[in-house]
Amino acid sequence: MIVMRLGRFRRSDRMVELLAELARDDDVPLHAMSALQRMVGADEGEPLIASLLNDQSPAVVQAAKIQIRKVRVAQKRRRARQEQALSKSMHDPV
Repeated sequence: MIVMRLGRFRRSDRMVELLAELARDDDVPLHAMSALQRMVGADEGEPLIASLLNDQSPAVVQAAKIQIRKVRVAQKRRRARQEQALSKSMHDPV
């Protein structure tokens, strides 16, 4: 969907605002949240997406739950890569 492609645009305050607004749209919430996460990163995107868990729309809440799971998986994966790189650098002779 075209909304997901917006996450590949250069980051700007306006694009972040637009994606946050689209995340509240009943038709494309998951696409917008995915794009938002891609644009701002998992750590910065998590509180933005978590705030949607209290939205009035059941579609938005369901999409936020799905996207929060994806964010946490991405964060866990990144931490594992960082730990692996740190471990490798500690064991490699200089």
